[in-house]
Amino acid sequence: MDVTMRPVAGLRPAEENPRIISEEAVGLVARAIREYGFLVPLVVRANGEVVAGHTRLRAAVALGLDTVPCVSADHLSDQQVREFRLVENATHDGGGAWDMGKLEPLISDLDLEEWFGPVSQEAPVYEAPFVASVDAPPAARPVAPVERDPVVRVVVDAPREEIEQVLQRAVDDPDGGLP
Repeated sequence: MDVTMRPVAGLRPAEENPRIISEEAVGLVARAIREYGFLVPLVVRANGEVVAGHTRLRAAVALGLDTVPCVSADHLSDQQVREFRLVENATHDGGGAWDMGKLEPLISDLDLEEWFGPVSQEAPVYEAPFVASVDAPPAARPVAPVERDPVVRVVVDAPREEIEQVLQRAVDDPDGGLP
């Protein structure tokens, strides 16, 4: 496999890419690229269309990179490109479960909160269209605030009915914030 550096300006996302990419994901990938380097090349066609690596491309743009490493997909037919795109994207969310016995030793000494915010294994995670204020009760504290995305992940340790009431009040009175 040959990896070549290609100008970011000559690359374009595929219009039919089915993946929805959040600003949070772009931010995390950009941070990883900044800290560890660009370790996973984009998969592209000769015409600059990205086959795989749309989040990495957006992260490269956010970082102001001029060039990125790329691997050619010119040997694939149009149908194979569509199939590869689906398979490659499907593996991100549900392509496999974690073996907790192997995962735990790998992450036990890592500062994951630095990357993802406070982590709770017991509390459910909800997404809500508001940002909790600094004086918000512990039942509604932001976990991983996103600068440009109006949806924030919130860890909530309260009965579901109470959570729904708080969320409804925030939606009904967006300027009033949370209690």
